[in-house]
Amino acid sequence: MACYLSDIRPRFFRRRTALVTSLMMLTLHAGVSYCTAQDGAENAPQKAPSDAPPPVGQVIKVTLPIKNSVTDQVISRARRAADRLSAAGGTKILIFEFTTGDRNFGRGSNFHKALELADFIAGPELARHGIKTYAFLPGTVKGHAVLPIIACQGIVMHPDAEFGEAGIDEQGPVAPRVLSAYRRIADERKTVDEAIAVGMLDGRLEVLKVQTPTSVEFVLREDLAELSKRVQIIAKSTLIPEGEMGLFSGHQARDLGLVKLLAEDLRHLAQSLDLPQEAIEASPWLDGETRAVRVRLREEITDKSARAVQRLIEREITRNNVTFVCLHISSPGGSIDESLGLAVYLSTLDSSRVRTVAYVDEEAGGAAALIALACDQLVMHRGAELGGLQIAPEDQAVDEDDDRLGDRTETIRSIAKGKHRSWSLAAALIDPQLKVYRYRLQGKNRLEYFCDEELKSQEKPETWQIEKEITKPGEALRLVGVEANQYGLAHHLVDDFDQFRQLYGITDSLEPIEPSWTDTLVDALSRWEVAVMLLVIGGMALISELQTPGIGIGGFVATVCFVLFFWGKYMDNTAEVFEILLFVLGTGFLLLEIFVIPGFGICGLGGGALIIVSLVLASQSFDSAEPIRDLRESMMVVGGAGLGIVVLATALRRFLPHAPMFNRVMLHPPEGEEKDRIAERESLVDYAHLKGQTGITSTQLTPGGKARFGDQLVDVIADGQLIAPETSIVVVDVQGNRVIVAAVEAQ
Repeated sequence: MACYLSDIRPRFFRRRTALVTSLMMLTLHAGVSYCTAQDGAENAPQKAPSDAPPPVGQVIKVTLPIKNSVTDQVISRARRAADRLSAAGGTKILIFEFTTGDRNFGRGSNFHKALELADFIAGPELARHGIKTYAFLPGTVKGHAVLPIIACQGIVMHPDAEFGEAGIDEQGPVAPRVLSAYRRIADERKTVDEAIAVGMLDGRLEVLKVQTPTSVEFVLREDLAELSKRVQIIAKSTLIPEGEMGLFSGHQARDLGLVKLLAEDLRHLAQSLDLPQEAIEASPWLDGETRAVRVRLREEITDKSARAVQRLIEREITRNNVTFVCLHISSPGGSIDESLGLAVYLSTLDSSRVRTVAYVDEEAGGAAALIALACDQLVMHRGAELGGLQIAPEDQAVDEDDDRLGDRTETIRSIAKGKHRSWSLAAALIDPQLKVYRYRLQGKNRLEYFCDEELKSQEKPETWQIEKEITKPGEALRLVGVEANQYGLAHHLVDDFDQFRQLYGITDSLEPIEPSWTDTLVDALSRWEVAVMLLVIGGMALISELQTPGIGIGGFVATVCFVLFFWGKYMDNTAEVFEILLFVLGTGFLLLEIFVIPGFGICGLGGGALIIVSLVLASQSFDSAEPIRDLRESMMVVGGAGLGIVVLATALRRFLPHAPMFNRVMLHPPEGEEKDRIAERESLVDYAHLKGQTGITSTQLTPGGKARFGDQLVDVIADGQLIAPETSIVVVDVQGNRVIVAAVEAQ
């Protein structure tokens, strides 16, 4: 434009024609420039969504059924989350996750506490902070827990979950005040239609789905006439029949417009709402005083070290009410199966009550990475290493076709899903054959890391664009702290443990706890060698006691051995009261067979079977990643102990009488002529004349004992019963020197 003006100015006073021509050219140039600018504005790329403040959120768990403490805790945590989110920009979201640990689906929720929670969610307190509320239902919810769900601004369900039957706990007709509360909450929030809300509550009401020229309406049968006066009804159908309470699956609720979207877990929900990973994790600040403890895992992971860590954590939680566990990991790896066992335990802890955070300052190599990822959060030193395959000797035989490999993958998938992480990255840390790629969600600045199998499980796999492979062929994934943070595995990076304490507001020095003497003793008793030794010694002592009258040293030693065996298993979490009761019951049946009931029948066989089963179950860990292997080892321990008892008993019986020191305390069995004389003398005894005679017992017959027939004192055996002393008896049979008697019934 400046160029044209400079050309025009000197000619303006010379020729009018040149001026007109110049003005026309200038106008044409301006028009072209304007059109070009407009076209460029229309075709220019729009501002990326990432330029706007990203949404922020927090998950609040609502553990069903809703009781006094549940409502108070949820409201307290929601208030703290709202205060934290109010300072952030972007959309603010609170997700109330309604979960239950049993099969009652929330039944038994208190109406008044459910209404209190619903009023808080729908009330002005959260609205002042600009909070948007969602209810997430990973499973079925029934009872009055439905009330705070419909108080949320949006409902998200698992496709297979159901919600409804709100009045299932009501005894008799629903009270008017309860109906009024559901109507009010539904009318205020408008998430669920008022007719559907009361239809889920009161089985006496029939809810219709009505098609009008402009919309679909839900109306009670009793209100249909009033609706027909206002609008034309084209068609109608019964949605909730009379005599039933409404219950809708995820797909049904979405078709009816009750549910905004379906999600299999919180991770998918976060992706749908464009929330960061941190939003779906439990808050690190628990209600009340935080009691923290640090447990170290410094050595190679074996059965011994994994169980020792688990025992320490369980002890601190149960005895000292610990609410924050720092698992300080500095391990090169070890057994994959034992690591998975500990990882499963950590992943099942209730994160709303006990927070677990893994701290890796050097390395969590190989299978140790699975333990770190099973915690609620992972904090790493910037130069620490995570993953990388280091196979223990017992794992080297596992190939790609082994069923154990598939079981491990399924376990890793379950752990990662519970912690809202990509299972592909976790599995790649120990699997050198797995290929993991980085994907970007179309139209959004969101990155995820999937293998082919996990990509196919996404709701819309085609919306993810592949960028590059992050694994190397034939090598397990190994990440330093910075990379683990970039991939979303490590939540925070620190330079030392002091920064870790500051990050979580821990003022205590948090010295590592060490195993007590009971832990050391339990660890020793849990070894299979010690278990076999206890069973062999206890079995031998029990046999010795059964061959001697009264209760002597054999009974004492047997009791001590079996008590130590079961106590060690109980403290090692492999034995419960059930196994101990089975052993006591089996021992009782066996003693009953020996001392009361002659012969060897059902009590003897059943008692022996109960003892064997109790010993096997007491050595079996049902939480193990390899239950079949543990069962095989348990049976080998019991079988080895039984074989040891037989061999030792035979050896002692044969060689002990000839030993220089023990031949004085143990009698030689009769041999040679002495044995023949004893046999001849016993064969000359004839008690046939006593058959049919009556006498008096001198001792208790259990079943053997002594009885007097006139002046003659004779050894007798009771016929299948316990006979007290000074009881009249009659001889029912004589078999050589065996006199079988029975009690004389009183006339």
